[in-house]
Amino acid sequence: MPITSEPDLPIRHVRIGGPAVDALDRRKESSSNPRITAAELRDSYNAVKGDLFAGIKALAQAVADSMRR
Repeated sequence: MPITSEPDLPIRHVRIGGPAVDALDRRKESSSNPRITAAELRDSYNAVKGDLFAGIKALAQAVADSMRR
């Protein structure tokens, strides 16, 4: 599909900053950690998946209950 209108150019550079960026910069983590395999991620997620969804369900129910009051 052809583009019918161009965005205003040039797109200027925007510095990304704020408390979260500052906190990540202070952590100074190195990238020398070994790679995590998909299987390891799947195993760790499966270990907490039930509790995670139960917590989300309880939170949604609490919000719904508070909206009814």
